[in-house]
Amino acid sequence: MAIVVGFTITIILISSLAIILNSGDENSVTNAVLFPEDEWPHDELVEWYYWTGHLKTDDGRWFGYELVFFIVDMGNQKMQVVNHAVTDVQDEGFYYTMDRSYGGIPEIEEPLRFEIGDFSAYLQNGRDTLHGVVDNLTVDLDLKSVKPPVLHHGNGYIDYPFGGYTFYYSRTHMETNGTIAIDDKMYNVSGTSWFDHQWGGLSQVSAVGWDWFAIQLDDGREIMLFNVHVGEEGFHVGGTLVDNEGYAVEIKPNNFEIVALDEWISPHTNKTYPSGWEIQVNDIQLILNPVIEDQELAFGNYNVYWEGACEVSGDATGRAYVELTGY
Repeated sequence: MAIVVGFTITIILISSLAIILNSGDENSVTNAVLFPEDEWPHDELVEWYYWTGHLKTDDGRWFGYELVFFIVDMGNQKMQVVNHAVTDVQDEGFYYTMDRSYGGIPEIEEPLRFEIGDFSAYLQNGRDTLHGVVDNLTVDLDLKSVKPPVLHHGNGYIDYPFGGYTFYYSRTHMETNGTIAIDDKMYNVSGTSWFDHQWGGLSQVSAVGWDWFAIQLDDGREIMLFNVHVGEEGFHVGGTLVDNEGYAVEIKPNNFEIVALDEWISPHTNKTYPSGWEIQVNDIQLILNPVIEDQELAFGNYNVYWEGACEVSGDATGRAYVELTGY
């Protein structure tokens, strides 16, 4: 979700401001997500376009990646923020960075263009082109959605019982091809990506934090689950199960369980995160384990979160991205 994706949480950086701005933020918009108009940016406090994926070189080397563009209403102007990360599974390396710009939102034209510094994303009807640079790695990818967009929470809209609301859809299976350049060596890569687009009254949920799971199974199914840090056990908001043909079924809050199997203490921030999960969705039992433990992004004291590539085992195999905020 990024969520919310996957929210990657530059929003924690501005959560205090967002709460103030959102104090009069009643949900006056109740329509479900519509296409193609809702693929464009909206006049909301927070909005994000969010990609995660799993890439493999011709010789079997695995990488995970995250690229997310946020649009944040700062009151007197719009701010765009980009977060980018690459996980090198073989070398157990994790590389991340961010950038920002001020003064508006992308033009309403095709393709929809995000361009900040060394980062860009072009979107057009489920075909995306991504570019990002972090340290000595340059990522260039072409994505093609092979399933219809998935409207979460039934019709793409939900009122949160603890405050706020969101519109949220995903492209859960995007065939991905491109290159990763490391120093002077170029690798061809292929794999799958997950795209989230989310917007709305998100200051309350951003302030408390969440656990978000984007699971892509080898049998062609995808699962999104979302748990918010409200109450001692957290609050299950819900999720979506997508079959291999693209048919989506809403997962109700009482139809899944998430149990953390271990924890990891960051040597960078001293924050403690869950690490490894047993997940029960209806009659499906899955185990998720990070490909490496250290996949924390820290941009100062108020913008810290864990966003990591994971392997999936149990009743089905696959790969996943997990986002942990508010820890």
